[in-house]
Amino acid sequence: MEEDGNALPQEDTPIIYEGREWYTVKQAARKLHTSEKYIRTLAQQYHKFAYHKIHEHMMLCLKSDVDAYQVKRGKPGRPRKEEEAA
Repeated sequence: MEEDGNALPQEDTPIIYEGREWYTVKQAARKLHTSEKYIRTLAQQYHKFAYHKIHEHMMLCLKSDVDAYQVKRGKPGRPRKEEEAA
């Protein structure tokens, strides 16, 4: 089958843009096992990833930042103080 010049990359293949490797938000969410909305929040609000907004509905996250990040899992909310736990 002949490849189209505008075809999207394979599911896990990073995109090369401006000489650097990037993940789409969907790829980053799959890599970190979380939602696309959480990935956008981490990038835009908390500045955990370098990102490039290509279009209103298309954003890329720097591959090295995503690969280095670990999602912390556990109970939501603040941890209890020692004296309250006893």
